[in-house]
Amino acid sequence: MRPVRAALPTLLKQGAGAIVLISGRGGIDPPPHHFPGSSVNAALDLLVQGLGRRYGPDGIRVNAVAPGPIASPRLAEMGQGRPATRAATPGPGLPEDVANAVAFLLSDAARLVNGTRLLVDGGGPPLAG
Repeated sequence: MRPVRAALPTLLKQGAGAIVLISGRGGIDPPPHHFPGSSVNAALDLLVQGLGRRYGPDGIRVNAVAPGPIASPRLAEMGQGRPATRAATPGPGLPEDVANAVAFLLSDAARLVNGTRLLVDGGGPPLAG
């Protein structure tokens, strides 16, 4: 919330802009082993909706990107000791996949996208289970 609060005066003064927050799939379908993080993701999604409605008329779009599994040392660590399952996706995403989604939401190509969450998960399965 603090970075959003810091950016809003400038965006309001210029009469336009875009904000993109990083959420996560856990805010939609929380896994049983990660409720605290999932709660934060759900709160971010709700914040995005509210801010989008509040500041959209001022020309400011607010959206979120909700990545699924992204190739990283953390993902590798989390996968240790768990049985392999057949994935519905081509594998974990790359950091560039998230960056591309953020760039799209910040661009004029997304001028009518406001107050929403963009899943970047390859159509992956629900997280719970």
